Amino acid sequence: MRRRSNLIEPLPRLRGEHRPPHSSCLYFNAADARVVANHISAYVGIVTFTIEMWIQTNCEAVDGFANLLNKGDRAINPGQSQWNLTLSPSNDGIAPTAERTGWLETTWYNGAWRVVRTGYRVVNPMAWTHCAVSMMGTSPYTQIFTVNGDLVYKTDTGVAFVTNTYPVKIGSQLITGYGYLSDYYGFMSDVRVWSAFRTPGQIRQNMYSKLTGNEPGLLAYWPMNEGTGSTVADLTSNNNPGTITGATWAAT
Repeated sequence: MRRRSNLIEPLPRLRGEHRPPHSSCLYFNAADARVVANHISAYVGIVTFTIEMWIQTNCEAVDGFANLLNKGDRAINPGQSQWNLTLSPSNDGIAPTAERTGWLETTWYNGAWRVVRTGYRVVNPMAWTHCAVSMMGTSPYTQIFTVNGDLVYKTDTGVAFVTNTYPVKIGSQLITGYGYLSDYYGFMSDVRVWSAFRTPGQIRQNMYSKLTGNEPGLLAYWPMNEGTGSTVADLTSNNNPGTITGATWAAT
């Protein structure tokens, strides 16, 4: 008799929805749930980058900001981030409504605060969504957000990102003196960081495919498909695994 899988089932499938390339993923459903990967020398100086990931979230799970990926510490050089991608479940602390949910943003500090965000409701809380942000670290500092392979926002920010030696945090944000905050609640799969500005066309080419880890410009690749254990492997030559705290394994 076949044994039932102990993986948690995600939200019901929607007809015609997008889907990550793996059969298992991580489920962030607890305060401070996170994956943390060390800073390594390969990350030094990387200010042009692209972050990609698959998420399936209930945007109303929390009121505030849900950190998807961050490399910084808001208590030290406030908000200064080398890489940053956040999901905003609500409107700056205002209770979520159908009209004011599900935008993506980046927030950092480099002499002045800079927040770049998409419009509302670019992320569907009831379905798997592929999210990406691409940032050009040299003038004109172009930044784009891509959702399910489609360009949803573009701007020339006029501010460069900075590099630092903080660990990479996925699913929560570290603020020294306060601990881990801005928790993400939901499923996540196939996290990629590139040391290149990837266009929507380039993202569409392989967002549904598994990577080998040897692709040019791929700086970190955490498929999150192990299905068991307390770490997620980085399949790139940098071999920088992430340590899981609080998150559990689930089926996609």
